[in-house]
Amino acid sequence: MPGSFGFLSTQQQRYRECVSDNTRVVTPVQRQIPRQIKRKGSTEQSQMKHLNQNALVKAQRRIAGAVGVATAEYKKGVHETSENDSARIKDYKYGMRNNWNWCSYFANYCYGLGQNDKRTLFGIAPDKVGRSQDVKKAAQKGGYFSDANKGYTPTVGDLAIWTSKTNAAEGHIGIVTKVYPNGSYDVTEGNKDDKVSVIHYNSQRAKDADTERNKFAGFVRMTDYLYDLENNKITASLSPEETTTDLYENDDKSFMGYMA
Repeated sequence: MPGSFGFLSTQQQRYRECVSDNTRVVTPVQRQIPRQIKRKGSTEQSQMKHLNQNALVKAQRRIAGAVGVATAEYKKGVHETSENDSARIKDYKYGMRNNWNWCSYFANYCYGLGQNDKRTLFGIAPDKVGRSQDVKKAAQKGGYFSDANKGYTPTVGDLAIWTSKTNAAEGHIGIVTKVYPNGSYDVTEGNKDDKVSVIHYNSQRAKDADTERNKFAGFVRMTDYLYDLENNKITASLSPEETTTDLYENDDKSFMGYMA
């Protein structure tokens, strides 16, 4: 089918030009077709007829922006000066100074405030974005989550999510900022070793991404999610009943964003 991917090839090139050399997408051009769209058409040609080019460009720009912000914050050497806190980490937390874990705040900052965008991941309220497991739940509910060990190789901009081995309400989150031809990948993570870190994982297999505290859960496919978001196809992410249980509801201080 000559030329059926011509537009995507052009946009892929533009996307590559938006990000630095160490964050270029190396997966096939076809990976840029949102999976939600791919399932609707019976042929590649018919799928392309339904592709909203403007929405795809906007999605790619926001991904490039998030990767750029994450890389810049890493290069700044952002780290804690007290427990889960510093003057810069305060910016990730909507101006708050506290000792709440901040990996999910960092991911939201890269995709939102860090590029002058007030939107949060999956529309989760600011008092909930500090919880990685709510991001995972919202992605699962919307059909944008690929479970670990299901053969999915991440794309630059995807979110990598872990769940605690001892408490399913806790976990960790980071942004995939580089993917290698052999399936390994780098994740830029806030609150990793008390700083913004870049960690290399051997492959997309879950066992290669497990840590001492957390079991790897899977990836949020951000191209799919943002494409639908730009097409106004995203509904409310989570109801209050679906959000992470407040394990510290009797604590004197607000629990908002206390867990990673």
